[in-house]
Amino acid sequence: LGGASPAQAQSGWWVLEPPGARDVEEQLRRLQEERTCKVCLDRAVSIVFVPCGHLVCAECAPSLQLCPICRAPVRSRVRTFLS
Repeated sequence: LGGASPAQAQSGWWVLEPPGARDVEEQLRRLQEERTCKVCLDRAVSIVFVPCGHLVCAECAPSLQLCPICRAPVRSRVRTFLS
């Protein structure tokens, strides 16, 4: 049956995934990646650079004078709240 891992199939148990479960997992992974700071690759983004609009975390933002993504000069920073 589809959706069972080899370990589960060998043990005699089958686990069926609902249709689209892997698509949902992939969407979740992409969203988490989008909201992760591209500088430290650890914390959630919360600061947007003006004028380019790229996002980094609050811990990395103060030390940056150029956007690490597009290299545009950072004129100001705005705290963001993503929900």
